Amino acid sequence: MYIGGVKTGYYSLNGLYIPVFSLIFVSFFYSRISKRKLKLLTLVFSLLTIVVSLSILKRTLLLILALGLIAVIIYNFNLKFLIRVSLALLFSGFLFFKFFYSDFQKTFESRESRFNSEYNIWNEGRITENFYVFDLVKESPFKLIFGSGEVFNDRKYIAYTIYEEDREVHSSYARIFWNGGFLGLVLFLFFYWIQFKTMFISMKFFNDKSKEFKLIFYFGLVLIALRFISDFSSGITYLGFNSFCYLIIGYLFGLSVNQKRNYLIHFNFFWQDKIRNRQIQKV
Repeated sequence: MYIGGVKTGYYSLNGLYIPVFSLIFVSFFYSRISKRKLKLLTLVFSLLTIVVSLSILKRTLLLILALGLIAVIIYNFNLKFLIRVSLALLFSGFLFFKFFYSDFQKTFESRESRFNSEYNIWNEGRITENFYVFDLVKESPFKLIFGSGEVFNDRKYIAYTIYEEDREVHSSYARIFWNGGFLGLVLFLFFYWIQFKTMFISMKFFNDKSKEFKLIFYFGLVLIALRFISDFSSGITYLGFNSFCYLIIGYLFGLSVNQKRNYLIHFNFFWQDKIRNRQIQKV
């Protein structure tokens, strides 16, 4: 889908969230892939994902990619794994400078103002629009609590005022606040809290019982944390990306419930047999 240059196309630009999160996914479970051909294919696509992400210079993607790989390294902190990651990154760097550097230069030139010494992040549109949303609703107690009621229709009220162009607010939290006020924002954050709590409890539960399940739920915890960060960059509007993430998170929820139930059933049978054997021995 990558077509090069400053603009890479709407779908390929926003759709890259899925390959980046997929890369983090396979980084966690790469050693579990048994087929050599599949392992090689996975490696090739992972390297290309890193290269293309660098080429389009989308800061949120690069932040998610860096934090995701750091989380993988923390879990697998050993010399052998570090060498493998380093070699993969070095080869990605070679591909980048060999085939994609000219595209990167075009992208950098178009965004040069964001990387010079005079750049002030507090003047960034994605920061200022959050305060502007609050300014729009703060005069009305009803809107502060319940929002504007303009569900995902912030463009004509906010974007055209700030940017004079067709652009949605680039923060899921600001959009939720505009749509549903503090009530909607609290419910949205509570939804995140449930996800964090479920993954953390599941990871602790399987910590001493199964390393495989601990790894799975550690990945789930990292995935949710990275999603929390990406929602500062309008993640709620990326339907394909959200479907991809919640398919995985929903599966992990189900896996957690089923495995805990199975463990407790076997645990209860074990103690019932033990009690029964003791009673027989006494007789």
